[in-house]
Amino acid sequence: MDGVQLLIQYKIKQNKMVAGSSKLLISNPFKQSNGNIINNNVYYLSDGEKETRWIWETNEIKGFSSYKKKSSQDSKSVFKKPKFKNESKRELRLTK
Repeated sequence: MDGVQLLIQYKIKQNKMVAGSSKLLISNPFKQSNGNIINNNVYYLSDGEKETRWIWETNEIKGFSSYKKKSSQDSKSVFKKPKFKNESKRELRLTK
């Protein structure tokens, strides 16, 4: 089946994502992204939003604002630090 392309469609909604040392928050290495819905999420990186990394349709993007513009996703998502139960003790459950 030469030339067959598998496109994965997904929804990522109402999540809280914190990047680690790679600074990568979302990796979507596919050439097309039809039907995906990514919105109403909270993203965070201790180095700041301009240092975040994103891979969208094989392009690496730096910065949350640039990612939102280039991907046309996450229009209602925000970049802010989630409130953890006790971060100093590595108790990373979220407070309500």
